[in-house]
Amino acid sequence: MVLAQLNNSRSSPCLREEISEAEAFLCEYRLVLCGGDGISGRECILVCEKKISRTSRLNRSIFNNPKGATGMMKKRKKKFIIAAILFIFLMLLVGSYMLNPQPVHAMMVDFSSMEERVEHVYVEPDIPVNMEDMILNDLTQSKERILEVFDGLQANPTILFVQSSKALEKYAQNNRTAQTYYTYWGHYIVVGPDGFNEDVIAHELLHSELRTRLMNKDKVPVWFDEGLATVVDHRYLRDESLNLDHINDLSSRDAFYEPSQVKENYEIAHSEVVRWFGIVGKSGLMELIEGLNQGGTFNELYKAIESRR
Repeated sequence: MVLAQLNNSRSSPCLREEISEAEAFLCEYRLVLCGGDGISGRECILVCEKKISRTSRLNRSIFNNPKGATGMMKKRKKKFIIAAILFIFLMLLVGSYMLNPQPVHAMMVDFSSMEERVEHVYVEPDIPVNMEDMILNDLTQSKERILEVFDGLQANPTILFVQSSKALEKYAQNNRTAQTYYTYWGHYIVVGPDGFNEDVIAHELLHSELRTRLMNKDKVPVWFDEGLATVVDHRYLRDESLNLDHINDLSSRDAFYEPSQVKENYEIAHSEVVRWFGIVGKSGLMELIEGLNQGGTFNELYKAIESRR
Protein backbone atom coordinates (compact mmCIF):
# COMPACT_ATOMS: atom_id res chain seq x y z
CA MET A 1 0.00 0.00 0.00
CA VAL A 2 2.83 2.38 0.84
CA LEU A 3 4.50 1.76 -2.53
CA ALA A 4 1.23 2.30 -4.36
CA GLN A 5 0.59 5.59 -2.57
CA LEU A 6 4.09 6.83 -3.27
CA ASN A 7 3.85 5.91 -6.96
CA ASN A 8 0.56 7.81 -7.19
CA SER A 9 2.09 10.97 -5.73
CA ARG A 10 3.27 13.50 -8.31
CA SER A 11 5.58 15.04 -5.72
CA SER A 12 7.52 11.85 -5.18
CA PRO A 13 11.12 11.92 -6.50
CA CYS A 14 10.62 8.31 -7.56
CA LEU A 15 8.30 9.51 -10.35
CA ARG A 16 10.53 12.31 -11.66
CA GLU A 17 11.91 11.58 -15.12
CA GLU A 18 15.51 12.47 -14.13
CA ILE A 19 16.80 11.37 -10.76
CA SER A 20 20.24 10.30 -9.63
CA GLU A 21 21.15 6.75 -8.74
CA ALA A 22 21.54 7.89 -5.14
CA GLU A 23 17.95 9.23 -5.17
CA ALA A 24 16.61 6.01 -6.65
CA PHE A 25 18.41 3.98 -4.03
CA LEU A 26 17.30 6.28 -1.21
CA CYS A 27 13.71 6.25 -2.42
CA GLU A 28 13.54 2.48 -2.26
CA TYR A 29 15.56 2.37 0.97
CA ARG A 30 13.39 4.97 2.74
CA LEU A 31 10.19 3.11 1.72
CA VAL A 32 11.53 -0.01 3.36
CA LEU A 33 12.36 1.96 6.48
CA CYS A 34 8.94 3.62 6.54
CA GLY A 35 7.23 0.28 6.23
CA GLY A 36 9.46 -1.11 8.91
CA ASP A 37 8.60 1.76 11.20
CA GLY A 38 4.92 0.99 10.87
CA ILE A 39 4.14 4.30 9.15
CA SER A 40 1.61 4.16 6.32
CA GLY A 41 -0.16 6.36 3.85
CA ARG A 42 0.59 10.00 3.08
CA GLU A 43 2.55 10.38 6.32
CA CYS A 44 5.08 7.86 5.06
CA ILE A 45 5.41 9.67 1.72
CA LEU A 46 6.09 13.02 3.41
CA VAL A 47 8.64 11.54 5.81
CA CYS A 48 10.45 9.71 3.04
CA GLU A 49 10.52 12.67 0.69
CA LYS A 50 11.84 14.96 3.43
CA LYS A 51 14.68 12.58 4.17
CA ILE A 52 15.38 11.99 0.48
CA SER A 53 15.48 15.71 -0.26
CA ARG A 54 17.91 16.46 2.56
CA THR A 55 20.21 13.54 1.79
CA SER A 56 20.12 13.81 -1.98
CA ARG A 57 21.20 17.46 -1.90
CA LEU A 58 24.38 16.38 -0.13
CA ASN A 59 24.92 13.51 -2.58
CA ARG A 60 24.35 15.75 -5.63
CA SER A 61 26.88 18.28 -4.33
CA ILE A 62 29.43 15.50 -3.99
CA PHE A 63 28.65 13.88 -7.36
CA ASN A 64 28.62 17.19 -9.23
CA ASN A 65 31.72 18.59 -7.48
CA PRO A 66 34.35 15.87 -7.04
CA LYS A 67 36.93 18.46 -6.02
CA GLY A 68 34.67 19.48 -3.16
CA ALA A 69 34.36 15.86 -2.10
CA THR A 70 38.14 15.49 -2.18
CA GLY A 71 38.46 18.64 -0.11
CA MET A 72 36.07 17.28 2.49
CA MET A 73 38.06 14.07 2.70
CA LYS A 74 41.29 16.01 3.12
CA LYS A 75 39.79 18.11 5.90
CA ARG A 76 38.58 15.00 7.70
CA LYS A 77 41.97 13.37 7.28
CA LYS A 78 43.69 16.48 8.59
CA LYS A 79 41.42 16.61 11.63
CA PHE A 80 42.07 12.93 12.30
CA ILE A 81 45.86 13.44 12.10
CA ILE A 82 45.72 16.44 14.45
CA ALA A 83 43.56 14.50 16.91
CA ALA A 84 45.98 11.54 16.76
CA ILE A 85 48.99 13.80 17.37
CA LEU A 86 47.28 15.46 20.32
CA PHE A 87 46.36 12.06 21.74
CA ILE A 88 49.93 10.77 21.40
CA PHE A 89 51.29 13.97 22.99
CA LEU A 90 48.87 13.61 25.88
CA MET A 91 49.87 9.99 26.40
CA LEU A 92 53.57 10.92 26.35
CA LEU A 93 52.93 13.68 28.86
CA VAL A 94 51.02 11.33 31.14
CA GLY A 95 53.73 8.67 30.79
CA SER A 96 56.45 11.21 31.52
CA TYR A 97 54.57 12.41 34.58
CA MET A 98 54.12 8.89 35.89
CA LEU A 99 57.83 8.11 35.51
CA ASN A 100 59.33 11.49 36.37
CA PRO A 101 56.78 14.05 37.65
CA GLN A 102 59.23 16.75 38.79
CA PRO A 103 60.04 18.20 35.33
CA VAL A 104 56.32 18.29 34.51
CA HIS A 105 55.63 20.21 37.74
CA ALA A 106 58.42 22.64 36.84
CA MET A 107 56.92 23.22 33.39
CA MET A 108 53.52 23.88 35.01
CA VAL A 109 54.90 26.37 37.55
CA ASP A 110 52.59 29.13 36.28
CA PHE A 111 49.67 27.13 37.67
CA SER A 112 51.24 26.54 41.09
CA SER A 113 51.53 28.53 44.31
CA MET A 114 55.06 29.60 43.39
CA GLU A 115 55.38 33.38 43.06
CA GLU A 116 57.05 35.02 40.07
CA ARG A 117 59.35 37.77 41.33
CA VAL A 118 60.94 38.77 38.03
CA GLU A 119 60.38 37.33 34.57
CA HIS A 120 60.98 33.54 34.56
CA VAL A 121 62.13 33.58 38.21
CA TYR A 122 59.88 31.91 40.78
CA VAL A 123 60.28 31.82 44.55
CA GLU A 124 58.50 29.62 47.05
CA PRO A 125 56.16 31.83 49.14
CA ASP A 126 57.53 30.48 52.45
CA ILE A 127 61.04 31.84 51.79
CA PRO A 128 61.62 34.91 54.03
CA VAL A 129 61.82 38.31 52.34
CA ASN A 130 65.42 38.99 53.41
CA MET A 131 66.55 35.61 52.05
CA GLU A 132 64.61 36.22 48.86
CA ASP A 133 66.46 39.51 48.35
CA MET A 134 69.79 37.72 48.79
CA ILE A 135 68.78 35.06 46.27
CA LEU A 136 67.81 37.61 43.62
CA ASN A 137 71.08 39.47 44.19
CA ASP A 138 73.03 36.21 43.84
CA LEU A 139 71.17 35.55 40.59
CA THR A 140 72.21 38.94 39.22
CA GLN A 141 75.84 38.34 40.17
CA SER A 142 75.73 34.83 38.70
CA LYS A 143 74.67 36.20 35.33
CA GLU A 144 77.69 38.51 35.42
CA ARG A 145 79.91 35.47 35.84
CA ILE A 146 78.52 33.93 32.65
CA LEU A 147 79.90 36.95 30.79
CA GLU A 148 83.39 35.79 31.81
CA VAL A 149 82.91 32.87 29.41
CA PHE A 150 80.43 34.14 26.79
CA ASP A 151 79.92 37.53 25.19
CA GLY A 152 76.29 38.01 26.10
CA LEU A 153 73.48 35.76 27.29
CA GLN A 154 71.31 33.78 24.90
CA ALA A 155 69.70 31.35 27.33
CA ASN A 156 66.56 32.37 29.17
CA PRO A 157 65.81 29.51 31.56
CA THR A 158 62.97 29.40 34.02
CA ILE A 159 64.41 29.32 37.54
CA LEU A 160 62.64 27.99 40.63
CA PHE A 161 63.96 28.59 44.14
CA VAL A 162 62.47 26.08 46.61
CA GLN A 163 63.12 25.41 50.28
CA SER A 164 60.47 23.28 51.97
CA SER A 165 60.62 19.49 51.90
CA LYS A 166 57.29 19.43 50.08
CA ALA A 167 58.54 21.71 47.31
CA LEU A 168 61.85 19.82 47.06
CA GLU A 169 59.95 16.59 46.54
CA LYS A 170 57.63 18.18 44.01
CA TYR A 171 60.20 20.02 41.89
CA ALA A 172 63.70 18.77 42.66
CA GLN A 173 63.62 15.02 43.32
CA ASN A 174 64.75 15.91 46.84
CA ASN A 175 67.99 17.43 45.48
CA ARG A 176 68.81 20.18 47.96
CA THR A 177 71.44 21.83 45.75
CA ALA A 178 70.32 22.32 42.15
CA GLN A 179 69.46 20.59 38.91
CA THR A 180 68.33 21.56 35.44
CA TYR A 181 65.64 19.95 33.28
CA TYR A 182 66.17 20.32 29.53
CA THR A 183 62.83 20.07 27.74
CA TYR A 184 61.50 20.84 24.29
CA TRP A 185 59.76 23.89 25.76
CA GLY A 186 62.84 25.29 27.48
CA HIS A 187 65.26 24.86 30.36
CA TYR A 188 64.04 24.70 33.96
CA ILE A 189 66.56 25.23 36.77
CA VAL A 190 65.42 24.17 40.25
CA VAL A 191 67.60 25.48 43.09
CA GLY A 192 67.27 24.09 46.61
CA PRO A 193 68.36 25.67 49.91
CA ASP A 194 71.94 24.34 49.66
CA GLY A 195 72.24 26.10 46.30
CA PHE A 196 71.25 29.60 47.37
CA ASN A 197 74.62 31.09 46.38
CA GLU A 198 76.41 32.52 43.34
CA ASP A 199 78.53 29.43 42.68
CA VAL A 200 75.66 26.96 42.27
CA ILE A 201 73.41 29.36 40.38
CA ALA A 202 76.20 30.36 37.97
CA HIS A 203 77.08 26.68 37.46
CA GLU A 204 73.54 25.83 36.35
CA LEU A 205 73.20 28.99 34.26
CA LEU A 206 76.33 28.11 32.32
CA HIS A 207 74.99 24.62 31.58
CA SER A 208 71.88 26.25 30.16
CA GLU A 209 73.89 28.76 28.12
CA LEU A 210 76.06 26.07 26.55
CA ARG A 211 73.05 23.87 25.74
CA THR A 212 71.25 26.83 24.17
CA ARG A 213 74.16 27.56 21.82
CA LEU A 214 74.72 23.93 20.84
CA MET A 215 72.46 22.42 18.21
CA ASN A 216 73.18 18.96 19.64
CA LYS A 217 74.09 18.73 23.32
CA ASP A 218 75.49 15.23 22.82
CA LYS A 219 78.30 16.70 20.73
CA VAL A 220 80.27 17.54 23.87
CA PRO A 221 81.49 14.96 26.41
CA VAL A 222 80.19 15.16 29.96
CA TRP A 223 83.60 16.15 31.33
CA PHE A 224 83.65 19.27 29.11
CA ASP A 225 80.05 20.20 29.94
CA GLU A 226 80.73 19.96 33.68
CA GLY A 227 84.24 21.37 33.42
CA LEU A 228 83.06 24.50 31.62
CA ALA A 229 80.37 25.03 34.27
CA THR A 230 83.04 24.92 36.99
CA VAL A 231 84.92 27.80 35.30
CA VAL A 232 82.32 30.13 36.86
CA ASP A 233 81.90 27.99 39.99
CA HIS A 234 84.49 29.14 42.51
CA ARG A 235 84.10 26.05 44.67
CA TYR A 236 86.73 24.42 42.45
CA LEU A 237 90.43 25.21 42.17
CA ARG A 238 92.78 24.05 39.45
CA ASP A 239 95.12 21.26 40.57
CA GLU A 240 98.11 21.02 38.24
CA SER A 241 99.25 17.79 39.88
CA LEU A 242 96.26 15.86 38.53
CA ASN A 243 96.79 13.42 35.66
CA LEU A 244 94.64 14.65 32.77
CA ASP A 245 95.82 12.12 30.17
CA HIS A 246 92.72 9.96 30.52
CA ILE A 247 90.16 12.76 30.53
CA ASN A 248 88.24 11.15 27.65
CA ASP A 249 87.47 8.18 29.88
CA LEU A 250 85.00 10.53 31.58
CA SER A 251 82.98 11.29 28.46
CA SER A 252 79.85 9.34 29.39
CA ARG A 253 77.40 10.11 32.19
CA ASP A 254 77.90 6.70 33.80
CA ALA A 255 81.65 7.15 33.97
CA PHE A 256 81.65 10.76 35.12
CA TYR A 257 78.94 10.46 37.79
CA GLU A 258 80.20 7.17 39.22
CA PRO A 259 79.51 7.78 42.94
CA SER A 260 82.90 6.77 44.30
CA GLN A 261 84.77 8.96 41.80
CA VAL A 262 82.45 11.87 41.06
CA LYS A 263 84.18 14.40 43.36
CA GLU A 264 87.59 13.71 41.80
CA ASN A 265 86.07 13.70 38.33
CA TYR A 266 84.77 17.23 38.83
CA GLU A 267 88.24 18.33 39.89
CA ILE A 268 89.83 16.68 36.84
CA ALA A 269 87.27 18.23 34.49
CA HIS A 270 87.73 21.64 36.09
CA SER A 271 91.52 21.52 35.82
CA GLU A 272 91.46 20.47 32.16
CA VAL A 273 88.85 22.96 30.96
CA VAL A 274 90.39 25.86 32.91
CA ARG A 275 93.74 25.01 31.31
CA TRP A 276 92.25 24.86 27.81
CA PHE A 277 90.06 27.94 28.21
CA GLY A 278 93.03 29.90 29.54
CA ILE A 279 94.76 29.24 26.20
CA VAL A 280 91.90 29.67 23.71
CA GLY A 281 89.65 32.18 25.51
CA LYS A 282 86.13 33.17 24.50
CA SER A 283 86.93 33.18 20.80
CA GLY A 284 88.24 29.61 20.97
CA LEU A 285 85.13 28.46 22.80
CA MET A 286 82.89 30.05 20.18
CA GLU A 287 84.99 28.46 17.43
CA LEU A 288 84.46 25.08 19.08
CA ILE A 289 80.68 25.56 19.33
CA GLU A 290 80.38 26.77 15.74
CA GLY A 291 82.49 23.85 14.51
CA LEU A 292 80.32 21.37 16.37
CA ASN A 293 77.15 22.95 14.98
CA GLN A 294 78.60 22.56 11.48
CA GLY A 295 79.14 18.83 11.99
CA GLY A 296 82.69 18.71 13.33
CA THR A 297 83.86 16.22 15.96
CA PHE A 298 84.72 17.38 19.45
CA ASN A 299 88.17 15.83 19.89
CA GLU A 300 89.50 17.10 16.57
CA LEU A 301 88.19 20.62 17.07
CA TYR A 302 89.30 20.78 20.71
CA LYS A 303 92.91 19.94 19.87
CA ALA A 304 93.05 21.97 16.65
CA ILE A 305 91.78 25.16 18.28
CA GLU A 306 94.36 24.88 21.05
CA SER A 307 97.21 24.19 18.60
CA ARG A 308 96.45 27.38 16.65
CA ARG A 309 96.81 29.63 19.73
